[in-house]
Amino acid sequence: MIKKVYKNFKENKKKILSWLIIFGVVIFIVIYYYTITVPYVSHLAEETVSVKSINIINQTNKKIQRLRAFYGNLFEFVRNDEGDITLIESNHALINQITMLANAEIQNALNELHEQKLNIPAGAFTGSALLAGVGFNVPITIVSIGKCNTKFNSNFYAVGINHAVHKLVLDVFVDIKVLVPWRAQDVRVKYEILLAENLIVGQIPSTYLSGESFDPNYIDLIPDYN
Repeated sequence: MIKKVYKNFKENKKKILSWLIIFGVVIFIVIYYYTITVPYVSHLAEETVSVKSINIINQTNKKIQRLRAFYGNLFEFVRNDEGDITLIESNHALINQITMLANAEIQNALNELHEQKLNIPAGAFTGSALLAGVGFNVPITIVSIGKCNTKFNSNFYAVGINHAVHKLVLDVFVDIKVLVPWRAQDVRVKYEILLAENLIVGQIPSTYLSGESFDPNYIDLIPDYN
């Protein structure tokens, strides 16, 4: 039995070696594809989609700025008899309209990015930075599905002892599912659009404490009876 198996192996030695070589080459190509090619293409697709998303947001920002909705249109000061600001009222209707406009503009543009073509030089698949731009272009199709969420935030920042900066910021969150050959990944882009900003001047306080640390005796108002 052993002699028969050995005889068959000897007769088909070349054929067996050929199949082993082919099998080894296939395994090498698969491992190389998943360890070098797929991560590179995924990274390139992520960068491409991120850049295009930021460009879309910038174009939307330009449209918003053309509305010429200044701080006075978005907020109104309520003052007392002495002229001090007691309340800041916001124009919710206008702010919501701007938010919905921005969300619709970005979402419509994201829908147009559904399918894109990437031309990658063949040398890039070697994983070498020296050969990244060498060789013929290999076309690869990537599919992206994006969703946009917008949220406005009204924030106050202290500037000096009697100044405050009031900012209205539109936070834009873009979540994109990027599909490349044999891999899917999530890309998130966050961007801030400044809608309005104003410097508010108040009264100078009679006492002002500043710094990370100070003597607690400064604010110790409990009398010592000892």
